[in-house]
Amino acid sequence: RYEAGAILNLFRDTTQVSLLGYTNNLNRPGFGFSDINTIGGFNRSGISSMAVMSDGGFALNGISFGGTGQGIQRSTGGGININNQFAKKLTVSLQYFYGEVNSNVQQLSNRKQFFGDTTMVTVNRNMDNNTNQTHRIAGTVKWTIDSLSTLEFRPSVTFTKFRGQNDMNYHTSDNYTGMLNESLNQQRTLNN
Repeated sequence: RYEAGAILNLFRDTTQVSLLGYTNNLNRPGFGFSDINTIGGFNRSGISSMAVMSDGGFALNGISFGGTGQGIQRSTGGGININNQFAKKLTVSLQYFYGEVNSNVQQLSNRKQFFGDTTMVTVNRNMDNNTNQTHRIAGTVKWTIDSLSTLEFRPSVTFTKFRGQNDMNYHTSDNYTGMLNESLNQQRTLNN
């Protein structure tokens, strides 16, 4: 198992440049939410969407930072966040982030049922392997016109690629007849 992550910041006058990078295969996010928000500069550039999982994983602005699914997850990502304040009334931010999450789930269910002298056995095998890659480019322009009026413009573009593979094998047998039924299901998914 491995885990690595780094945040590098450059501050100059009213400019903040943050570089983020992480990778792990521990089913956990690359950073804590407070690290991303304060050190990574998201509190200045803004968050348009957020998803938080019960086990601590989260996604911001459509980019998963890891720990957001089942099975063994490998999370890798990085990006840049640039924030600048041009005078007291104009703030400009630019973000680019890449995130990749690979999930591998293998499940085996073995069930026995007893009906008098008959024993029925049901075996279910399920293997899932999914890879989700996301690129996001976003910006923010915030102009404080006066003490009562503010104008904000937040364009963003997101490119996502999903590859999925699911193999499921299911069969039932009993101690008299043998095999009662069997099914094999294979699915391949590619989304852009």
